[in-house]
Amino acid sequence: MFGVMLFGQIRPNKMNGLLIAILTIISISSFGQQWTAYRVDSVLTVTIPDNYQVRDTLGQRAITARIDNGLVLISVHPNTGQTAICVQNEKELIDFYKKMREGFIRSQSGQFIEEKIIDNGGLKLIRFSFHATMGEEKQIRHCVSVFVNERTYTINFWEVESLTNEMTADRDKLFSSLKFPENIGLKNQMSFSIGGASSYNIGYLVGIILGYGLTIGLLVALVWWISKRGKKKSANAQQ
Repeated sequence: MFGVMLFGQIRPNKMNGLLIAILTIISISSFGQQWTAYRVDSVLTVTIPDNYQVRDTLGQRAITARIDNGLVLISVHPNTGQTAICVQNEKELIDFYKKMREGFIRSQSGQFIEEKIIDNGGLKLIRFSFHATMGEEKQIRHCVSVFVNERTYTINFWEVESLTNEMTADRDKLFSSLKFPENIGLKNQMSFSIGGASSYNIGYLVGIILGYGLTIGLLVALVWWISKRGKKKSANAQQ
């Protein structure tokens, strides 16, 4: 039910002249998965389905995993280069989150639902949801994002809109599993990067890049899953 067909659409974007909308239409078998604790790096550990794939796209790391009627997507974006931000206090951090959220939803042609700032062991995170489509399929996409130790982490849960109630258990399982070291807090969310731009001004661009990178990472993973299924069918046919 989740996904079908494959094509790219390019249109103008106010930030960089292009908006890349990649819609993937592919039939993904629905089946129960085993979940496992995955250590993204020294900062973040999260529980995800064990069919995950890891790819590096557009300078960011992308982790994708399938669930029944949905997808889990995680990205890690370093605070370097032209998108480096400078965060000197909590207000600037929140400003960055809000602008990043705007760019992220814009990159996926979504419609905003809600957002909230949450506290996780002293760290400030943002959680937001929005409507989006994949082909003709209506979805709700949920995201938790955190900037810490010079990286922006986004943890995403995409679900079929008509099945949002049925997806609650898996959604909560993902977001409640986020674990960070006990010795980090708001001080680790500050950045005085030389050459870093205002967190408010650069946040929107970071969101655009995060959204594009995540979508491209998903596209690569789906191609891999298609290839894997094809090889499995071929092997079974030869038996």
